[in-house]
Amino acid sequence: MKSVCHTAYRPRQFEYHPTIPSYLLVGSMVGTIHLYNQYTNTHLMETPLIDDPNNASHNILGLCWLNGQWDKFLAGSDQGQISLFSFTADGQHQPRRLYTYPKFDKLTCLHINSSDDRFLTSGYGNDVQLYNLCDGSVERTLPSLHSKHINVLKFAHQTPWLFVTSSFDRTVKLWDIRMDCRVPITVRESENGNVTCCFSDDDRTLLASAIDNEVRLYDIRMDLIRKFDIPQRKSNTNYTRSYFLNSSDYILVGSYEEDCVHILNTYTGKKLNDVQIDYPNNSQRTDINIQSLRGDPHHPFNFSVLVAYRDIDMCEIIHVDMLKSAED
Repeated sequence: MKSVCHTAYRPRQFEYHPTIPSYLLVGSMVGTIHLYNQYTNTHLMETPLIDDPNNASHNILGLCWLNGQWDKFLAGSDQGQISLFSFTADGQHQPRRLYTYPKFDKLTCLHINSSDDRFLTSGYGNDVQLYNLCDGSVERTLPSLHSKHINVLKFAHQTPWLFVTSSFDRTVKLWDIRMDCRVPITVRESENGNVTCCFSDDDRTLLASAIDNEVRLYDIRMDLIRKFDIPQRKSNTNYTRSYFLNSSDYILVGSYEEDCVHILNTYTGKKLNDVQIDYPNNSQRTDINIQSLRGDPHHPFNFSVLVAYRDIDMCEIIHVDMLKSAED
């Protein structure tokens, strides 16, 4: 295990680049976005989300690379500011802000569709907003998609109009932006509030995770394939996030009140391993909270975890290579 983002930058969110294995995009708790070379742990670029004296008060919660333009990404903060950036390919990685979009207050998530022409935002509210990525406008507001906070939404990988939402109202819903979105295509309920949702690489399955290790796999019609057998802590603040790993053959599950990541087989549901997260920069061995995690799309059995240390004001991103021995 190794730290791939210096704690001084105060990371809050991150995303792997879809086509360039070394690039890791990191959003901070002080309104800045950073580009790292994760192989060399080299800091390549830094830019503020907005040119404003109050920029440092912004938490960068939304990050998304464009699918077909490797040098462009979208970033958004909890205060609703959203900007599209590009950077130069001359080795200097100088950032340039292309658009600043109309605000979406209390943002928690944004995501770009597969054709790179629209994106969606959700947050601490019931509504979702659909933007035209190319001209900077809001196309429409999709009101009251849920009755509580919509934490995460995701477009499908192959279909630019299909998206899924997960909410603390204990539902996951499938939608089509070609429709008026007054009624979802399908709804599925959970026992606890839903934290994350995502499509598999081929869009044939959906993964949804609710509080306290309640993780379910659905097919694209949202028929239940399985509920994964993961021990629960009986806590209503054990926020659980899950994502696909190894071209969706496995899933990784991390929860806020735990310091290990569960790796399970997507097809059988069987546990492969529980990976204990070590403490590269934590000599005091203080307890951690897992705040986010992602599977590395370029290397099998590699993933990264954003951890926060409970007793000290510090966060870092830890990279895990399961194919390396502990001694390496």
